[in-house]
Amino acid sequence: MNIVVDIETTDNCPTAAILSIGAAALSSDGAVVSTFYTPVSLDNCLRIGMTVGADTLAWWMEQDDKARAVWSEAKEKNGAPSLREALCLFNSWLDE
Repeated sequence: MNIVVDIETTDNCPTAAILSIGAAALSSDGAVVSTFYTPVSLDNCLRIGMTVGADTLAWWMEQDDKARAVWSEAKEKNGAPSLREALCLFNSWLDE
């Protein structure tokens, strides 16, 4: 089985705040077996010292409404899990 991972971030460096984590598990023939998605709390990422790059922020603001919805999910203080919680959810999905 192969796992494909996509993260949306706020910068293009290793300290970038993570807005969301998405993944798909693929069978040997390439069929999608399972998917995973979670937003990540932007507030939490910023509190622990992760960064937002001006160029990346400008790029996000040029995207369509659907893409910018990732920002809305990440900014929800009560809705999006902390980075630690999101990584634990991802780890649990991988274990399945």
